[in-house]
Amino acid sequence: MISEQPNTSSRRKFVRTITGGVIFAALPISGCKFLSAGVPDSAIAAWSPDDNIDNTSDPRVRALSWAILAPNPHNRQPWLIELQGEHDVVVRIDSQRLLIHTDPFSRQILIGTGAMLGLMDIAAKQFGFNTETIWFEEGRFDRNSIDSKPVARVRFTRSNEKPNNDLFSYITRRRTVRSNYDINSPPSKILESALLSLDTNTINNRIIVKQPHIHLFDSVKRIAKEAWKIELTTPETYLENAQLLRVGSMEIAKHRDGISITSPLLVAFERFGLFDRDRFPPLESNIIKTQLKAFNETIDATPSFFVMTSFDNTRITQLMAGKTYVRAHLMATKYGFVMHPISQALQEFPEMSQLYSDIKQILISETFSSESTVQMLCRIGKPANGQAFPKPSPRRGLEAYYV
Repeated sequence: MISEQPNTSSRRKFVRTITGGVIFAALPISGCKFLSAGVPDSAIAAWSPDDNIDNTSDPRVRALSWAILAPNPHNRQPWLIELQGEHDVVVRIDSQRLLIHTDPFSRQILIGTGAMLGLMDIAAKQFGFNTETIWFEEGRFDRNSIDSKPVARVRFTRSNEKPNNDLFSYITRRRTVRSNYDINSPPSKILESALLSLDTNTINNRIIVKQPHIHLFDSVKRIAKEAWKIELTTPETYLENAQLLRVGSMEIAKHRDGISITSPLLVAFERFGLFDRDRFPPLESNIIKTQLKAFNETIDATPSFFVMTSFDNTRITQLMAGKTYVRAHLMATKYGFVMHPISQALQEFPEMSQLYSDIKQILISETFSSESTVQMLCRIGKPANGQAFPKPSPRRGLEAYYV
């Protein structure tokens, strides 16, 4: 993923092209709608579900309005939703929203879908309903493809129990924070204990801090940096990411998905034709160098890593990993921490094969099977002093997912 860089420049700029050459003098960046850079309110309206959904609505609709706020890879929001009868929600994968190069087997797409289903469970419970899930009722996907068969059928039944899941109140507060973290603020003992309590028969969680795991900690940092370089300098994965950039307010409002770019300077580059999203840049170009430098600095500003591993890698396990991850992220939010998935080394395209093997070797116990997999690798900590808390990621709105 191509991260945005904060820009604190003044109204007038001397902007140099990415490749070095033409200079635009005194370019008026602010005050021009054409160059408007912020995330518009319309793109994040879904983050106020109570304002959008009447409390008397179908409980499935109420729960779904919270579920679509789940974290998901590249903010693709790859869900198709059908309400069937009076009690059921059928969920499929939108085949037009896959990541065919960075996620060729759609493992991360399934994790994002599991996260959405996890939030649906939490919200349904809050509104007085239990959920029962039937997985792959028409058959599972194979390892190499995604098709139109249902992933899950979720049945809502009235519950007589009072809601007691305090994670619900953190759904709209959760953020994926990609900035520098305070390296002196690893997870507290109470948060670490809460995260480890999410272990299941299939999913294991782990926190890695520098002390006493200095060699492991440094190895994870090294692999994370190398993996980002491979993703950024492989033409197919670079261009797939570039096509998902939403540059400036107008594009963000139009698409309400993908990777939001709000730096005024980067918006100016793109608007004046200095950043071509259809062309792979030279490896020595400033756009490559700047992204590598920024990511490496972010990794260095990391106090700890959160790791999720599984004993197998079935499609159901991938979905359950998503359910577990979203609960972990909500727990981190509850205790004042933030998270940032760094999944490049977990991607299974050919150029990443060696690092994919390396990360499995150092993070998976020898007692695991040959099918054991690292499902998630995340930074976890607190934003460094002075780092602004980001706006939530855009969402397309519930009506966009119905079939």
